[in-house]
Amino acid sequence: MKTLPFSLQSVIDELLEKIPAPKLKEAAERLSFKYRNEQGRKDPFIDQENDPFAYLCYRFPATFAAISRVFEEFTRHRPGFSPKSIVDFGAGPGTSSWAVAELFPNMEKLLLVERDAKFIRLGKELLHSNKDLENRVDWKLQDFQRVVEEAFDLTLFSYSLGEAPESCWSSLIGDSFEKTKEFMIIIEPGTTLGFSRILKFREILISLGATIVAPCPNQMACPMQFPNWCHFGVRLARSPMHQLVKLGSCSFEDEKFSYLIASKNKCEPFGSRLVSSPEIKKGHVNLTLCKEGKIVNKTISKKDKSLYKKSKKSLWGDVFLNGDII
Repeated sequence: MKTLPFSLQSVIDELLEKIPAPKLKEAAERLSFKYRNEQGRKDPFIDQENDPFAYLCYRFPATFAAISRVFEEFTRHRPGFSPKSIVDFGAGPGTSSWAVAELFPNMEKLLLVERDAKFIRLGKELLHSNKDLENRVDWKLQDFQRVVEEAFDLTLFSYSLGEAPESCWSSLIGDSFEKTKEFMIIIEPGTTLGFSRILKFREILISLGATIVAPCPNQMACPMQFPNWCHFGVRLARSPMHQLVKLGSCSFEDEKFSYLIASKNKCEPFGSRLVSSPEIKKGHVNLTLCKEGKIVNKTISKKDKSLYKKSKKSLWGDVFLNGDII
């Protein structure tokens, strides 16, 4: 289960304590409505005084968890990659900085591009609690539809690219991919709409010569057909204030997301992907895999003791490679 770093959670709690709970709940409900209705694609999500703090409570933890989950997947299969420079387009209050700092300790520069000055002020306040990370982060107040001139080892669009007009996607991805030295990562909500965008982003990247590294096990057409869609999940802990604004008694929630990892260079994909939770039966486990451009079912018998044990513990999104789950 994902949790925010202790120092970060402490700062967030201190900030939220300054806002009366009814006002925070009101702002969170307004923010939730905007996300559900895609209003932020035309109008700013953050337009009232308490909206940034509602975001801290309502969306920040889930976004952090999804980014962390994707980067953990990335580092697990590309352990030798250690980016010195990263750019995050549509960075919000710098959510990604906390995730990448844990996984890439040798990172020297993280450029956070954000169009909302309120988010930047809030992000800077959060970073005060981590001086080492703060010294490696630069902010740029700019609409991310204007790409930066500098080249970076890794480019990230986290819950942001889908907010740009569809007419801009090709040029935006093309310009930013040109400036990317090695990898580009795109994360979208794990909804049917979010996945439909991911499919279009995938087509654009392949047309640019990119290698889709994950979650796709190849460059073939996506075999996932509606009403199914390719998405994954991560479980995160809810703080007491998080539970309050969500009006829920549960101490955790599951964030669903869809994503792409694309390489500037030719490289092998991660392997066949588990695209649903394992189905555990008596004496065997059924796995649903995306493999060689097809959705296939694989049955692991109890007779194969080692693989059967791993299959029972496998998670949605795991990789099946060379007859083993890794």
